[in-house]
Amino acid sequence: MEKFNNPKIVILGAGFAGVRVALDLAKAAPNLDIVLINKTTYHEFPPDFYEVATATLPEPEGKQFCPVRFENLKGSVAIPLEAIFQKTKVKIITDAVISLDFKIRKVFLKSGKKYDYDILVLALGSQTNYFGIKNLERYSLALKSVDDALNIRNEVDEIFARKKMNEKINIVIGGGGFTGCELAGELVGYLKTLGKIHSHKQYNVKLSVVEANPGLIQGASESVQRAVEKRLRSLGIDIYLNSKITMVEQSKLYTEPNLTLSYDILIWTAGIRSNNLVDRLNGVHTEKTCLVIDKSLRLVSYKNIFAIGDIAFCYDEEKSYQAPATAQTAVDQGKHVAKNIIRLIKNEPFLLYKPKKPKFVVPLGGKFAVGEISSLVLEGIEAWWLKRAAALGYFVSILPATKAFQIWSSGNKFFVGND
Repeated sequence: MEKFNNPKIVILGAGFAGVRVALDLAKAAPNLDIVLINKTTYHEFPPDFYEVATATLPEPEGKQFCPVRFENLKGSVAIPLEAIFQKTKVKIITDAVISLDFKIRKVFLKSGKKYDYDILVLALGSQTNYFGIKNLERYSLALKSVDDALNIRNEVDEIFARKKMNEKINIVIGGGGFTGCELAGELVGYLKTLGKIHSHKQYNVKLSVVEANPGLIQGASESVQRAVEKRLRSLGIDIYLNSKITMVEQSKLYTEPNLTLSYDILIWTAGIRSNNLVDRLNGVHTEKTCLVIDKSLRLVSYKNIFAIGDIAFCYDEEKSYQAPATAQTAVDQGKHVAKNIIRLIKNEPFLLYKPKKPKFVVPLGGKFAVGEISSLVLEGIEAWWLKRAAALGYFVSILPATKAFQIWSSGNKFFVGND
């Protein structure tokens, strides 16, 4: 049996899962040789992307742009990796992974560099899934990164500046899941603000959500689905259920059975798939574009390679339950893999992982949210503060308390203003 004494550990991806593995390993064994490879210098916090996409930044009088405020907005959801790992020996490499060779245990990077490993953690996350819908990727805006969020914010602002006062503005969100509903609820306030700034009448601005399923927030209880739909409709949002987008043109989209909608901006939030590196891997099992893993979160047939987060297909056969692609799942799996890597080094039996059903809170504009904790459904400002408290708890788990509170409070400063 192979022994892993003083192993080289390489972690690919600095999302929720990758950061958690690296931090827990560094804490459990401070002298481990740990390399964290990520395509950017920062760790993103996707739960607040919808806020960044709708944040109002009042500019000083006489100025068109305030770079300090813009950077602070980005900084509320993009945390420098150096700040997270400053008190550890984790080596951070900023580069993109282009291929892997499991036989010779090498990671090949876009820069031309390559890294050997003894133990590998795949935590590269997911990307937008366009499901082969004609022209969808070409004409829509995604919301999978902080840069996407800033792009949406700017595109919406520009359409208001470009359109004449009496022209109609149609914004369509494709997808009525968590991301789509959060974005829709918060966009309402941003659109009203832009309408005042650019002198557009509210009745000329239309916001729609198009969802293929019969209800919003699939996977939530019926009471939550009803509460979410009621809230969004009360904000004046048009909701089209049982409407699967089949084709997109430059300013129109078509759905089954026979709906046609015009749009000025189309935002696609309806699907994800695992990182496309999976398509280039040999000798792996996949399910729904994701890597199939065993109960210890290792790739099937590989003792020294783990896959966690959105890139992994994690299924509990006993409960017929697939772990959802959420931050809670990624963090939980990161903690579990860190423990199993220590056990691998010590040649101890692996701990088996059982996916948990996550708690959730979905913000729906201003300080209103709907949450489901166990069987309890919460609505209103209490649920909204629960969401903000969860964000603070996460920041404290990866940063010194002072820095965590600084980032959290700066986010509140921007986001509360959308009420």
